[in-house]
Amino acid sequence: MITIDDVVSALRLSIFNPIVLIPLVFALPSARLFTWYTFIVTAVASIYWLDHYLRRAPFKLDPATDLVIITGAGSKNGIGRYMVEEFCRAGFSVLILALDMQWDAPANVTFLACDVTNREDLALAQMKISNIYSKLQPAVLINNAGVAHNKLLLDLPDQVITNVINVNLLAPFWTIKTFVPGMVKRGKGHIVNISSVLGTMGVSQLSAYCASKHGLIGFHDSLTHELTNPYNYYPDAVSEAPDAPSRPTGIATLLVVPGHISTEMFAGVRCPDRFLSPILNPKDVGRQIAQAVLQGETGRLYFPFYTRVSWIFSALPGIISEAIRLFSRADLLMSGFKGPGITEIEKLRRKPSK
Repeated sequence: MITIDDVVSALRLSIFNPIVLIPLVFALPSARLFTWYTFIVTAVASIYWLDHYLRRAPFKLDPATDLVIITGAGSKNGIGRYMVEEFCRAGFSVLILALDMQWDAPANVTFLACDVTNREDLALAQMKISNIYSKLQPAVLINNAGVAHNKLLLDLPDQVITNVINVNLLAPFWTIKTFVPGMVKRGKGHIVNISSVLGTMGVSQLSAYCASKHGLIGFHDSLTHELTNPYNYYPDAVSEAPDAPSRPTGIATLLVVPGHISTEMFAGVRCPDRFLSPILNPKDVGRQIAQAVLQGETGRLYFPFYTRVSWIFSALPGIISEAIRLFSRADLLMSGFKGPGITEIEKLRRKPSK
């Protein structure tokens, strides 16, 4: 099925491609309007390419010294699994922090049963790393763990709200506070936070989930600028904390904003318009994220295309945005939800850690 992403890709390769347009300018010297169009397209593309180049991480990952840590990669068909497999293909050792493991991982993968919302579990995992990996140090941290729900707010138990916020939003706080100080000391690290297009808009029956993903985007942006210019603008803070870095830390950050992915977490979810909002394959998403990290990409990673422009939805006049919501049936998204509930997740959390 053709999607808007296919259309956008075709346009990028043709009428928005300077490599195609520039030769035509010389072939049609009298077409002034076309010349100006080519100039504008080339200028915009050049800025985009320059930005993409300058935002690369200031280091290159090395399988001989660098360890990849991924949370919530225990699901047999989640994007975490396919990220793990891609890193393994590149020769890296991977540590999975999750409540359980549902698939057989390669030999260079270690699984630690860990509740990433629990600071004590994370501290214990950090201690075990030095025993398991004598020559490797954490260099990549991917906050992939996540949970969802499908109830209206007034029907949503307080514990479910707490659990969703803890896993989706607070856990990245705790994993970063646990593992990133060591990365800062090394001057090398890549943090990846996986949000969602639902972090840019809200839909019915996902109030806690949307709130957690909105919060994660704000947290990521704040963290990125703290790590880029930690004390540059606050000279007094350096005297109060003499060991704190007074220069860029060497830590790269990447925010992933995907659309609907065909995973167990959102099993049964209805996606009414496959042209505008195609369902993503978890294998493709996982591999794309891993490749972005391996290539040193920072900033934001969006897919499919509509996630790049979803912020426009909230900027439109209310009558227009509500009409779009009604037409797209966005608020019926969760009506067929069959994913794992919080009850099942809580049962795993109560299991003793190995």
